[in-house]
Amino acid sequence: MAQVRKLLNSIGQELTKENITALKHECADVIPAGRAEEISTPFQLYEELIRMDKLGDDNLEYLGERLRSIGRQDLKDKLLETSGRNMFHDLQPLKFYEESIFDINTFDLSKAQCLKV
Repeated sequence: MAQVRKLLNSIGQELTKENITALKHECADVIPAGRAEEISTPFQLYEELIRMDKLGDDNLEYLGERLRSIGRQDLKDKLLETSGRNMFHDLQPLKFYEESIFDINTFDLSKAQCLKV
């Protein structure tokens, strides 16, 4: 989490008061209104998202989507790219495999295997 905290600190320094207010509104689905009123810094917001299991080493997408929704695509990109993630981070290329050489016209899909590489 140390790497993520460093990244969040950097992003937090770029957020304006208006951005924080907008983020609190966008997080209303997980942060109760009474608690949101007490949040005034990005770091308090992060702590609340961590407490609600919406932010962590393996969970940056929630915050990233909220950053995008308030018009801070730049910070979403920074968050996901710097952390080595993008919207396809869980996908790996698929390799199609056939045991014998085949002619495209007679290829039988029922014998093909799809392997994750």
